[in-house]
Amino acid sequence: MPHMIRTQRLLLRPPSPRDARSFTRHCDDWDVTRMTARWPARFSEDFARARLSAAGTWDQRHDLLFAVIWQGAAIGLIGLHGAGLPGTASLGYMIGKAAWGQGLMTEAVKAVCRHGFAVMGLDRIRADRYADNPASGRVLEKAGFCCIGPDIPVFSEARGRADGGWSYALTRERLNP
Repeated sequence: MPHMIRTQRLLLRPPSPRDARSFTRHCDDWDVTRMTARWPARFSEDFARARLSAAGTWDQRHDLLFAVIWQGAAIGLIGLHGAGLPGTASLGYMIGKAAWGQGLMTEAVKAVCRHGFAVMGLDRIRADRYADNPASGRVLEKAGFCCIGPDIPVFSEARGRADGGWSYALTRERLNP
């Protein structure tokens, strides 16, 4: 099931090794990686290339990763990952600072969630954010997610520690257009 989504300003498509240079230029930044669980504080283009290539081996019925392409450049990633419960997936994303504050990630979140409900047959999508990332909470709320309470501390590779945050959930009925 190949996946490609066009929004008003973005192309969301499978990442490829050719995205590594642009992605690294935009996302190899402490302010970006510290808000993720699985990306190190600093990474090389080779590291990014390997990570992006590995996504091509995922079972797309349960796990999808999209490169966020804006103005011809890979500026971030967004994905849905099977959460271990039938009909449920977890949403994760990151976007470079040059694109912050422009509504691009909200646009991507809405599109990927619509895809998850329509194509993957999901009933519920979960997302988490660190306590010190209120901007991510605003993105989720604009897409229709509801905060369901505090999250257990989650280890961040970049931070080198587990920090607490907040959990959110979205059902197809609550997805904002």
